[in-house]
Amino acid sequence: MQTLCEMMAGLVGGAITGPDDCDRDFFAKHLATWVRRFFVDLERATRPVFYARVGSLGRVFMAIETEAYSFPA
Repeated sequence: MQTLCEMMAGLVGGAITGPDDCDRDFFAKHLATWVRRFFVDLERATRPVFYARVGSLGRVFMAIETEAYSFPA
């Protein structure tokens, strides 16, 4: 998970270069199919509560990213 997020950050921030829309393709192929479920599951954590908060933040952030990538390039 951490490696995928770091790769995504590198693509979006320009530290990792590639063809146009490679960040969109990477997100669709490697994150969009499962990452929402991961954060929803993490939200259900009861101990420590910290993980539930991380799950909430991650779920909302990924919902925003998913919507942003649904717009035409």
